[in-house]
Amino acid sequence: MMHDKDGLSKISYVRVLVASLGHLAHQQGDAVGLFALNDSRLQSLHPTSHKQHYNRLLHELIEIKTTGSWPNNQNDIAKIHQRSYKELLFVITDMHEDNTELTQWITTLKTVRNEVAVLQIMGKNELEFDYTGTMVFEDLETGKRVKVDAKQAKSSYTEAMNKHLETVKNTFLSNGIGFELFRSDAPMEEALQLFLKKRIRLN
Repeated sequence: MMHDKDGLSKISYVRVLVASLGHLAHQQGDAVGLFALNDSRLQSLHPTSHKQHYNRLLHELIEIKTTGSWPNNQNDIAKIHQRSYKELLFVITDMHEDNTELTQWITTLKTVRNEVAVLQIMGKNELEFDYTGTMVFEDLETGKRVKVDAKQAKSSYTEAMNKHLETVKNTFLSNGIGFELFRSDAPMEEALQLFLKKRIRLN
């Protein structure tokens, strides 16, 4: 989520996107919460519709860190999903996972009582692999590095990426989970309006 393109990181894009969704919900009088987790902690702001709650949400957004990995502690993960009442869960992620741990968890969120929507955030470089020469790529969250010849790797990379995106989308849609791909290089207001119009049509 620290992937940066032209001075804008994915996590910065996510902060604005979450703030926008939170504002819309807050204006409608809906209870809004925020959860972010890794293998060291669960950052949680449980849903409420109190007047000052939105300001607290903005503060928590600023404090979110992008370090660590997916947690093994299922107790923390379980705290995110309140199965006792109806809710709409937005999962905002780049969907980078070691195996299928994130995909599997998201599919367990869907029940007959709730709605789940995955907003996948990707950068232009990630989607199009518009690099040249020999590159050293570093995972900004784990520090792992790999050396790549961009010209040789582009064809196989883009093919694998497109296949991955299609698989992710089909997996969620087949489980009754909404899905939308957001590009961090595209105008957010247009992407958000399109997504919300789709939701209105579906409902």
